[in-house]
Amino acid sequence: MNNNYSNHHHSLERGNYINILTYKKNGEPVSTPVWFIFKDNKIFFRTSNKSGKFKRIKNNNNIKFALCNIRGKVRGEWHNGVAKVDPNNKWVFSQINEKYGFFAHLMNIIYKIKKMDIIIIYIEILD
Repeated sequence: MNNNYSNHHHSLERGNYINILTYKKNGEPVSTPVWFIFKDNKIFFRTSNKSGKFKRIKNNNNIKFALCNIRGKVRGEWHNGVAKVDPNNKWVFSQINEKYGFFAHLMNIIYKIKKMDIIIIYIEILD
């Protein structure tokens, strides 16, 4: 494993936000900061099954991602990945609740009020 790859993984273990770049049907990129869990060399995040990012991923699951701040300002290099829906990783919900605390619980309340179905997506890191 080259050193950049190792450093990248170490940063993901410490980071709180990644900016994911998904693509519209016309190829236009859309940037979205998300909370994430890094485990087993994959990045896991949750989203609504009605969200724009989920619809874009269903259309084109090639994405780019980079560590960022809460507002989405990139704090590292962009990397390539492939995003996939993962119905078997319910553990991600509790990990996000643990990592993001009060704010994650607040989002859970909002999801319930809005009757949103939340799904887990994971990113296979390509570089």
